[in-house]
Amino acid sequence: SNLTHGAQLQLSLRARDTAAAGANEAVITRNLTVNDTSPPTVSITGPGMGAELQSGGIGTVSATVDDDNSDLISWSYLVRCGRPGAGVEHISGSALIAGEQHSANVTDAFNVPDSGHCPGDATLEVSATNAAGLTASSTRDIGLTDAVNPTVSFLAGVHTATSADTGAARVPIRGRIHDSGAGADYLQLSSANPCVTLNCPHAAVTLTLTGVDRAGHSSNATHELVISDVDAPTASFATPPTEAIVGGHAVTFDIDARDVSSGLNRLTFIEVPCGDLPSSQNFDGAPTTPQSVSRSWAAPSDCRAVGPNLPGRVRVTDRSGASPDRTITTPITVIDDTAPTVTLSSSGLELPLSGSVTLSADVGD
Repeated sequence: SNLTHGAQLQLSLRARDTAAAGANEAVITRNLTVNDTSPPTVSITGPGMGAELQSGGIGTVSATVDDDNSDLISWSYLVRCGRPGAGVEHISGSALIAGEQHSANVTDAFNVPDSGHCPGDATLEVSATNAAGLTASSTRDIGLTDAVNPTVSFLAGVHTATSADTGAARVPIRGRIHDSGAGADYLQLSSANPCVTLNCPHAAVTLTLTGVDRAGHSSNATHELVISDVDAPTASFATPPTEAIVGGHAVTFDIDARDVSSGLNRLTFIEVPCGDLPSSQNFDGAPTTPQSVSRSWAAPSDCRAVGPNLPGRVRVTDRSGASPDRTITTPITVIDDTAPTVTLSSSGLELPLSGSVTLSADVGD
């Protein structure tokens, strides 16, 4: 039919009788308005069936709409995750169809947002409306893929520490992940210099926060944490001497020391029962691995400190200016096993029957 919606028509009814050779007649007219009850037809031409829209990219939708009876007024489209009538709408658009057209090829380009992630499970729906207000739709199965990395950050202020001491029980480190597409999956904290309690370096450590979304995309954020070594180095006597003989052979102090944080600096003997202190040990390069030091000491023949539990004391320092020194002590028994010497210096040994005599002697020890 070439009638269109809203067209105005006039209906005329004429009646004649047989009298007067049909000259008697009556005419009645009515005005009619054409009302379209058939919706337009919609055919999607793009994107193709099963096409995947990538977030952050450009998408294009196109369709052919027809209506034999009414002018086309407008068209619209939307993309949702899930089947028609369900799921969440992520993309939409609409436009008027200019002119009095009964057929139109419509198209539109759009930015695919960073939202939604339903590969192979999205629906494109295109609708058209005619002048009669009738709407028809067509759908197509497509996919919507999150191709954008999540955003990852460390929380500022009191939420994330900028410095910490070795051995600290709780150091606040907090981060955030946001992904409006596939959604956040997990956060992971790592460091190129992992440390636990006493095993932290006395330095700035770079922490890396990795966030992964449910599409498998990841992003990183970094944060610098300055760690201060406040722990004393460790030290112990491996085989401490238990006794020393005055004027005898030297005994050996074997000492094991370590500082895993800032590294060893110096080992110093600060006390022995008597005599000269053994030499100190400077540790070049601030080693953090275990170090062994051996030193000899002998009780000289003029040692006056004799007896049990006399101290042999050693101090060990590390390279940190914030940590205490480590002092270790071992008890030593100093033994004098040499008898004293006595020599009479008088020239005569005769004693008179009466009177007195003077004797003199040299005594030494």
